[in-house]
Amino acid sequence: MCQLLLNEIHILRSLYLKSPIPPNQTLPLRLISVPLVVAVIPLRMSEVLFWLCFSDGFELYGVDRCGFTSPELKDIEFSRSFFYNKLELFRFTSSLGKFVGYTELGIKQADYFNSQTAYIQAMKAQKETYCLPTEPYVTIYSESPSGGQNAMLTCAAYSFYPKTIKVSWLRDGQEITSGVTSTEELPDGDWYYQIHSNLEYQPRDVLVQF
Repeated sequence: MCQLLLNEIHILRSLYLKSPIPPNQTLPLRLISVPLVVAVIPLRMSEVLFWLCFSDGFELYGVDRCGFTSPELKDIEFSRSFFYNKLELFRFTSSLGKFVGYTELGIKQADYFNSQTAYIQAMKAQKETYCLPTEPYVTIYSESPSGGQNAMLTCAAYSFYPKTIKVSWLRDGQEITSGVTSTEELPDGDWYYQIHSNLEYQPRDVLVQF
């Protein structure tokens, strides 16, 4: 059993081989694209805990990483690495846009994949696949006034990505600025964010705009 705690998202693809890979043989696309299930337990923002069980035999497995160096989407790097019995053979990175080999077999394999135009284009699209914006789930609820205070409307937006968002309160098509308080964007711990905006008001129709 192997336990890893890493500051990036990992997706493992794994398969077991009955015999070792000959050093002069490349692996066909259909062989290395078989996904298998590995338990993943999300922790804090951008952290993942893995429990991976090994069995006897020769193992080939791949790891997809989405590494964050800053909150900006442009600084996210996607990579896909392939390992054979714990030794990294070759890797694709979105910053380079191609595979790079680290062993004799890995170099041959990287050259093979780099010659597959459609596959390379699909790999380049993986960064956007992992980082697609997600629209928020929005709820609005009111609190009844008490003790002579104004009523309160709360707009809560959940599960959106990326972080940047604007919540506005409108009355008769005009943005309201007085009586409005909002939280900062709060991380949910799973890449998504939430935000809450409160409006003190005298009961009238109010619209929400993002």
